[in-house]
Amino acid sequence: MKQLKESWKGYGEHLMADYEVQRIGVYGMGGVGKTTILKEINNRLKKVMTDGMITCFDNVVWVTIPKESNPEKLQMAIAKAVRLNLSEDWNMMDKAAELLKAES
Repeated sequence: MKQLKESWKGYGEHLMADYEVQRIGVYGMGGVGKTTILKEINNRLKKVMTDGMITCFDNVVWVTIPKESNPEKLQMAIAKAVRLNLSEDWNMMDKAAELLKAES
């Protein structure tokens, strides 16, 4: 946990101040701490936003994707997290366009 707090001082503060950062995604081997660090970032960003401080993010969304996933399942999980109804019948590009519109 000490390493996590020290990592936050460098990276977390940079993330909240850098307005060119628009999304954070992490992937890698299991067990290296991806979920732990992102939960910390998620919680801190939500707290900062709740406290009325300005960050480079308009929204903070947490989406957990199972190991057996694909891009369409990811799109649907993100849509659900942001309360956007996407039709299962739409193709991947149409879903992507709707997700981008919802972010704007």
